[in-house]
Amino acid sequence: GENNEVTEDLVYTLHGSSHNVVVNTETGFIYTVGNRGDDCEGGLHMINVSAPLDPKFVGCAGEDQYVHDAQCVVYTGPDTKYFGRELCFGFNEDTLTIYDVENKSDVTIISKSLYDNAEYTHQGWLTTDMTTVLIDDELDEYEGTVPTTRTYIMNVSNLENPEFKGFYNHLTPSIDHNLYIWGAVHANGWGGNAAMGNPPDDSFAYCANYASGVRVLDIDGVQNEVPAVQEVGYFDVSPDIESSDFFGSWSTYMHPSGMLAVSGIERGLFILSPRMAFGMPPTVPTLEPSPFPTPLPTGFPTPFPTPNPTDGTASPTEESGLGFSTEEIILVAIVSGTVVILLVFAIVAFRGIKLTAPKTGKSISGHYEFKPATKAKDAGAISGTAPPPG
Repeated sequence: GENNEVTEDLVYTLHGSSHNVVVNTETGFIYTVGNRGDDCEGGLHMINVSAPLDPKFVGCAGEDQYVHDAQCVVYTGPDTKYFGRELCFGFNEDTLTIYDVENKSDVTIISKSLYDNAEYTHQGWLTTDMTTVLIDDELDEYEGTVPTTRTYIMNVSNLENPEFKGFYNHLTPSIDHNLYIWGAVHANGWGGNAAMGNPPDDSFAYCANYASGVRVLDIDGVQNEVPAVQEVGYFDVSPDIESSDFFGSWSTYMHPSGMLAVSGIERGLFILSPRMAFGMPPTVPTLEPSPFPTPLPTGFPTPFPTPNPTDGTASPTEESGLGFSTEEIILVAIVSGTVVILLVFAIVAFRGIKLTAPKTGKSISGHYEFKPATKAKDAGAISGTAPPPG
């Protein structure tokens, strides 16, 4: 089709580069974080965009300095003191920092919370009921502080005194990057669409975990005194790479329809149909799965990096038996600065692996076991370790 040129309507010039842009669609405010060229010390730079072409800078929240990522919401959780107020949950390199931003000229920090083995508090997300935050630490695997991918669990029912409840150890050694509870997003209308009456299931977290791809966690029991979390599916966008380094899946986005977009650093964009999004039953397999990804045409340089050498301490591997059911997969491959769009329509029937999560009865049909998962002795375990002093 025609290649249309896109031009800007307005350029906001009150700061330079930003690490991230956080939008609260309920209030009409944007919070840019990790900025350069302003007086916010890398913290929240608050902009009123209720009139999109006339943005107004309304203040800073720089007391805790650099904010790497954040989630800003109108709070409807169990802490009645803050009910109905606009709050931001900041992932600030070494803490989860909760801000009351209702009054933009007088922002206050409600609490700052630590957790065990913190290396770089990168990102996280609230559950629908706003009782729990799941946290990604981007460097604990990279630095070898923990044996496998680890998702941290923070109970925030008491906003002034959050409680570190432990962590979930994944089956793989990769770095975790961004996780989202897409059912919560669409149930609350946080994604720009109106709140859905029948949103995707909010008991699943979709974790973009670099070299192990997107992993799906059943978090239906995460609020338990001893949190119950279980991996129920995955799709590996870099099956030839097994590494605790920066390859593979970067992030995800779920459309209100339940279709899941997964961005891959080396191979581009994947569109998946995770059957658990709306509680769909598994399909009956009729064909053997096709090999995937499709090899690139000859003549192109190989775009896939060689994994960094390991230190030889990886644990034995075993088959995980977990996977996605995908009916249509669109692969957008980025090669040598040229965008090559490959539309691959594959009707895939799977080997009929059926997984049932305890207590919830949720099931999915599995597939695409490109590589065995590396499983440490405590992989998949939930730990209830106490928070560090202070």
